[in-house]
Amino acid sequence: GSADGKSWNTLDRRTGDTCAARKESRTFKMASPAAHRFLRITFAKPADPVRFQLSDIAFAGLSLSPGAAPAPSGDYRRSLDLATGIALTEYTVNGVKIRREVYSSRPDQVVVIHISADQPGALGGIVRLKDAHQAETRAGDNHLGAAGALGNGLRFASRVRIVPHGGSVTPENNTLRFRGCDRVTLMLGARTDYRMDAAAGWRSGLDPAEMVAAEVNAAAAKLETQIRAAHLADHAAYFNRVAIELRTLPQSFHMRAAL
Repeated sequence: GSADGKSWNTLDRRTGDTCAARKESRTFKMASPAAHRFLRITFAKPADPVRFQLSDIAFAGLSLSPGAAPAPSGDYRRSLDLATGIALTEYTVNGVKIRREVYSSRPDQVVVIHISADQPGALGGIVRLKDAHQAETRAGDNHLGAAGALGNGLRFASRVRIVPHGGSVTPENNTLRFRGCDRVTLMLGARTDYRMDAAAGWRSGLDPAEMVAAEVNAAAAKLETQIRAAHLADHAAYFNRVAIELRTLPQSFHMRAAL
């Protein structure tokens, strides 16, 4: 973890961990959790090189399940568009094509999960919010929220709100169940009361639960297309600063270079 992206503190270190088979998932809890502005994960090359493949790294938090034993899926495809910063997953279940798009919007301070189907009323499932520090999750009519504090007094909060298009949403045992939806948009936000100011004791004095609720509710009041447009413009302002164009060079150029 780091406060400035230059000086780093080790929060956890793992050695000797192996996987018995392909596609195996492992869960690790951070040995020394602490508040930092930047986080990174570094994989050291082993002394005896072996083949190493890693499909996903997921941090404990939001989960989305169908609410029953999932049906077999096909036509699975996953991609990341670097030019837009949008991760896309597509698959087919029971003849219904599902499309899930995920992006992080800096202007609206939310992670957006937009799920659609090519048939009306085909979407249904359960949304859960699990806090990595065992804070209790509470459900409202259309949202889930969790809040707590670390051992060093740092307060944190997270909130996810579901915006259905068609169908219904009902809270069930601190989860949200949606049924018969054409499209579903989830707005996920998180905040702490950390402030990069030693004179202030590294705390802002603001309630992270109130902050994240205001941000998520403001995002949910907008159309998903509005949030997407703001995200694309913001992302392009950084991504489009540099461009690389690769062309086929004439043979004469190669000859001169060789000489």
